[in-house]
Amino acid sequence: QTFNSFGIQAKVQQGIKLAELAGASEVPALVVAGRWRTSPGQAGSPGLSEAQQGQQALAVADFLVKMARAGKVS
Repeated sequence: QTFNSFGIQAKVQQGIKLAELAGASEVPALVVAGRWRTSPGQAGSPGLSEAQQGQQALAVADFLVKMARAGKVS
């Protein structure tokens, strides 16, 4: 019942639109500064466990956050 409430459904729709605008095509995905996106599937190496791929994605996200803070544009 709560999930189907107007407020929750509005937030779900808002999240879907935001993900589409950011180009997030898989879950989980991280978008940094509205410019870069990464995910375990993109950052991970073949043969690694899901946890290891997730750790690699977080390392990539950390790097992208540093780039965003430094004002890098590419």
